[in-house]
Amino acid sequence: MSSNICVDFKFRANIFAYRQNCSLIFLLRGKNIRILLSTTQNNNPWFSVEVKTSDITPLKNLNYYKERLKIPFNYQIVQLEGIDLLKDDIRIMSASKFLSAIV
Repeated sequence: MSSNICVDFKFRANIFAYRQNCSLIFLLRGKNIRILLSTTQNNNPWFSVEVKTSDITPLKNLNYYKERLKIPFNYQIVQLEGIDLLKDDIRIMSASKFLSAIV
């Protein structure tokens, strides 16, 4: 994933968290970035996001967090344009579409 997309994503995620009164937790592992947003009301995970360059196959890591933490909404964001799919309860979509929706 290009560093500009990741920086833009982190920036917009922080603004979203502030506006929605949510806590933002970054789980970093190597070059992969996993982001969980949880509500501050009861500290339950709200949704998870993983950012990839072009992989539109649901990721094992995202499924792991979805199942273990019982996260109701899960997104895999890709740099490719025109992507909006639902596979294994994971919405796979273009970064531009996702970023325009959260801020």
